[in-house]
Amino acid sequence: MICGLRNPGMRDRHYKMLSERLGFEVRSTTSFTVNAARQLELQKYMPILDEVSEFSTKEYGVEQNLDKMQGAWTGVKFEYAAWRGTGTHILRGVDDLQMMLEEHLVKTQSMQTSPYIGPFEDRVKLWLVKLNLVQEVRTCWLNEGLL
Repeated sequence: MICGLRNPGMRDRHYKMLSERLGFEVRSTTSFTVNAARQLELQKYMPILDEVSEFSTKEYGVEQNLDKMQGAWTGVKFEYAAWRGTGTHILRGVDDLQMMLEEHLVKTQSMQTSPYIGPFEDRVKLWLVKLNLVQEVRTCWLNEGLL
């Protein structure tokens, strides 16, 4: 019971969902204790609590994956160098970035089909737009022979 209520993925929206399913209010506050949970007889409702907690864990997974992908791009710089005195520049060291881009595109596209995307749908859509833009720019450079 304690693990379900103190699950790191549990947000206010999950407590609201739990309250609606139970028919009485359950809120996470600093004053909410095991004794308070016992007084509400939450142990009787473990299947519901487990279900909501599991749902929150899966949403939390989507959030964590999105945060991790976005964090991986922080500070990424595309390096370029002059190409044989032609006045043209080429990108350097793009293999690792291309692998990361492809991996993140696939992950983000699969997130869109997740039933747990709800609160992060707008973030995921925006992130996919940004990844696609990077892919487009990379393709333009490739087509111009600048990679």
